[in-house]
Amino acid sequence: MEVKEIISEFIEYIESDNYLKVKAKTKLDHIVIDFKDFISFNKELTEELIDNPEDTLKAFELALEDMRDKEQPKIRIRFKNIDEIESTKIRIRDIRVKHQNKFYVVTGTIKFISEVYPEVLLRKFECPVCGNIINVLQNRFEGIKEPSRCGCGRKGKFTRISEDMVDSQRMIIEEELESLEGNQQPNRIDAILQYGLTSKDIEKFNTLGSRVAITGIIKTRTKIVKNIKTNELEKYIEANYIKALDEKYKEIDITINDIKQIEKYSKRKDFMDICVNSFAPHIAGYDEIKKAIILQLYSGVSSIDERSRKKNRGDIHILLVGDPSTGKTQLAKATEPIALKYRYSSGARSSKAGLTVTMVKDEFSNTWGLEAGALVLANKGIAILDEFDKMVDQDRQALHEQMESQTITIDKATIHTTLNAQTSILACANWKDSRFNPNADVYSQIDFPDSLISRFDLYFTFIDRAGNEEVDTNVMRHVLRARANHLYKDEKKDKETIDYDFWKKHIIHCKSFNPKLSQKIADQIVDYYVKIRSKVKNQTQTTIPITARQGEAIQRLSEASARMHLRNVTEEDVNTAINTIQYSLRDVAFDSGNIDIDIIETGTSTKKRNIIYRVREKISELGKRFKDGIIPIDDLLMDFDENQHKDIYNGSDGIIDKMMRNGDIYEPRKGFVKEL
Repeated sequence: MEVKEIISEFIEYIESDNYLKVKAKTKLDHIVIDFKDFISFNKELTEELIDNPEDTLKAFELALEDMRDKEQPKIRIRFKNIDEIESTKIRIRDIRVKHQNKFYVVTGTIKFISEVYPEVLLRKFECPVCGNIINVLQNRFEGIKEPSRCGCGRKGKFTRISEDMVDSQRMIIEEELESLEGNQQPNRIDAILQYGLTSKDIEKFNTLGSRVAITGIIKTRTKIVKNIKTNELEKYIEANYIKALDEKYKEIDITINDIKQIEKYSKRKDFMDICVNSFAPHIAGYDEIKKAIILQLYSGVSSIDERSRKKNRGDIHILLVGDPSTGKTQLAKATEPIALKYRYSSGARSSKAGLTVTMVKDEFSNTWGLEAGALVLANKGIAILDEFDKMVDQDRQALHEQMESQTITIDKATIHTTLNAQTSILACANWKDSRFNPNADVYSQIDFPDSLISRFDLYFTFIDRAGNEEVDTNVMRHVLRARANHLYKDEKKDKETIDYDFWKKHIIHCKSFNPKLSQKIADQIVDYYVKIRSKVKNQTQTTIPITARQGEAIQRLSEASARMHLRNVTEEDVNTAINTIQYSLRDVAFDSGNIDIDIIETGTSTKKRNIIYRVREKISELGKRFKDGIIPIDDLLMDFDENQHKDIYNGSDGIIDKMMRNGDIYEPRKGFVKEL
């Protein structure tokens, strides 16, 4: 189409719509046109926009300038709802040469956002000889472009007199994992936002981890490696319109019939059993752990305290620790097809930046920006942190804030912000020495800081005990049956399962329901807490069975159970939560037959702490009896039972050695100690 024809047709379209006609004549710097309405008005004009967007948009803007007063700002045309036309949508990985300079929509997650920066579109130069003004268009990806010569014949050294600038911002959009197949890795594309697209009203919706649909022109630029131009071109999209999308799960179509089925399943008393049968069916056993992970997928209710404005997290964090090849990772990865949002990260290759958020300098604008890690990208979903034990302590410490307050704060350079990371963590780790040592207590073989471990709601251990022929036979038969259905058919029990697609819809629907906690049920949780705590008559002499953190975990698990059944929290839900908590603490926090939560909270059991108190008292007492306060260790041990000797004097793990490292005592000679 000719430019005059495009202008004429577009004016006719604007004149036919009273709303747009009024908007076009106001002082706005842009108007938004519904693409679906536009395509029904003139299909040929629409095709011209798709195939030749840059010139067509300029023609549209020229048309509107004729309808406006000269003192009004230059107006931009933006098109919404183009993402609802299937033919205009394209996956980032499918962009090819034939798509260049065409109008398309790409959908993805915001991985990086730069600061808003001024971009120079045009520079004006004056010739010092003749005074001629020379306009030079600038390329955003190259340095300052100057005129090569003036009409009077002068070459070089022109005087720069002014610049035309515009607000710009760069984003990196990453493909969603749900759209990938097999082992495909997500592709990325740069998105350049200009003019009103950088406004505060739009900026507040464009946060790291948010899903967006960006309408714009597919373009390319020369790739620069170490400040050297290459023959390779990089694709990017020059944004015309940006649409914030709801979470992925909200786009799944749940019909009235689906809701009827969801409510039917939720009312069944055996619904949890059906879910356990369906979850990771290729892994034998671990029913209680599967139940816990299922509750994690439904999660508790997040809320904000009206008085303190403190966030109360509803997300449930779980730690799986144990021997290699016992199914930890496979159990965790089984959440992928039913989780609402999912991110997998391996500890050996993860860093603080890869998990949370990092500051990155934008090579093109020379400004700072934020790049999202797995916990931000999985906001309102689940993050699998595999090989958790392989992460360095500094990187693991970055999880403290996220696991408790569900936020990630960054305060560096010119950026001071707090990001939402309402993400459930399912972490997998091996024992401290890779395999479980039956001669040492369980907790001492979990090599993480106590402050981090205490933020997990549930802890489950996996110990590979060989020698039980019945268990080994059942496990291997289950493995073979999972790989070949015709094997051991006579042994396969007919267990009811649930379709994964329907199950995902069930989770989506249930997570929109917030179960209430009645006074009666709250009293049940309080009574359990008080009853367990009442066993402690003297905290320096007995174990501490539970703390307020486990009380909060009981509430979260109770709410998750209630959500599954689309009901307010009942006594049955609380019992489910309590049983899950007790099963979780069975191995990790057991000491002398009792649950001692101090093992998790502080890394030291109450029993062991009592021995430490007695050792300190004895050292002070014996120091007064022996010459120069030098105490033979054999005399010190005489005041303790033989079964306590290994706790007191057992190499680097012994109390004596730890006291020396802390500077409480020192060893004047072998086999003797003295108090400092």
